[in-house]
Amino acid sequence: MRDEPAVITDETVERVLSAKDFLAACDRAFRLYGSGELVNPPRDQSVGREGELEYFRLEMPAEWLGHYRGKKRIEERSKAGSGHLGERTAVIEIEEIRTGRRATVAAEAITNWRTGAAAALGCRYLGRDHPSRVGVVGTGRIAEAIVRCVDAAFDCEEIRVTSRKETRRQAFADRLDEGAAAAVVAVGSVDEAAEGVDGLFTAVPTRTPVVLSHHLGGDTHLSVVGGDPRAIQVEPGLIAARRIVPDHVDQARVSGDLLELPDALEDDAPTMGDAALGALSSSKGTGSICYLTGLAAQDVVAALAVLERTLWSG
Repeated sequence: MRDEPAVITDETVERVLSAKDFLAACDRAFRLYGSGELVNPPRDQSVGREGELEYFRLEMPAEWLGHYRGKKRIEERSKAGSGHLGERTAVIEIEEIRTGRRATVAAEAITNWRTGAAAALGCRYLGRDHPSRVGVVGTGRIAEAIVRCVDAAFDCEEIRVTSRKETRRQAFADRLDEGAAAAVVAVGSVDEAAEGVDGLFTAVPTRTPVVLSHHLGGDTHLSVVGGDPRAIQVEPGLIAARRIVPDHVDQARVSGDLLELPDALEDDAPTMGDAALGALSSSKGTGSICYLTGLAAQDVVAALAVLERTLWSG
């Protein structure tokens, strides 16, 4: 009988990997994904009831062919009708194919950081070289990871941040400014965050678009953290007018920003995997939109980076 897999906590993840480490892990994941060495099968999602509890389950598999297989598993339970999350479990389970050894890594920190890294890499692959000023819409955990990863990826002069509440955005900027190379500055609107920037990043769970056509110059890059079918962050006309480069075509199509725009993505549309391999280099700096829904491929490679520095370091 196999031993139970060892577990790595979110605290350990935060301790052993830096923003630069997550950028390197996600770049590696996108390159492997683009080359076909790392496959990302469809997600398996279900909702239902367990007595008085409502549950949600999501499994996101990935396999580095011949090397590792893994999946991220998320389970949530809440009392029906309460509107409040009761219990949530999020882990990444990995097995080394050759030896059969297994491990489990907590997924919250990895999800936040790999998402921030992917947004920054979207700007690196598709945006102008050497961005000096960028804007971030949102002040949650994903937005924090975006700020830290953008600061690590580029030699920016200024990172502007905005959200609806003045006290929250100011506290967010003050806290992140302390450890950043760039100046992290709170501004009062998306208009101010977007004015004259080289790149704009949005990560807010809104049902009303916050990034509008007038916010972006013709060659300004936009990275969108999407995936939720209920959220619409970008004006439909802007989505329709720009080249969309998703991490995963099918996942992007059922996200809120693209759900009503079936012609926005072709079946064979280039992805972030292609961009990582340089296939879209001729389109750099032309105002593409990087649309991120989250890949288990990123989770698995980031979790491996953690394991190589902890349980599997020998």
